Amino acid sequence: MKVEEYKKNERLFIKGQDATKLYYLDSGLVSIKINDMAGNETRVLTVLPGALIGERSFITKDVHTATAIAEIDSKVLVLSLGDYEKLIQTHPQVIHDLNLHIINTISERLISADHLISILTVV
Repeated sequence: MKVEEYKKNERLFIKGQDATKLYYLDSGLVSIKINDMAGNETRVLTVLPGALIGERSFITKDVHTATAIAEIDSKVLVLSLGDYEKLIQTHPQVIHDLNLHIINTISERLISADHLISILTVV
């Protein structure tokens, strides 16, 4: 794991980029943005310190489905896919705990999305 620092408006990753890193926001603020139907960049989530970023794409070894941008100067802990795979062999309990954290993060975001969908579909 290494530390990366991002200046305000610097991108951690962009939509369509291979997800080869898992990010943990240590300090700062990061926005997750997608393009709306008109092509405008729209913020869908503000990530606060202590949260994971890019976890779904990292675990599925997919491309990022959104862009992550530092809203202010931010410090991020980064775990590469290669280091993750090494830890599976050398420190399985650490990976187990990390995977539980990833599952909780994805579950919380699904609950939030379900709630938003239910609000938007009320007629």
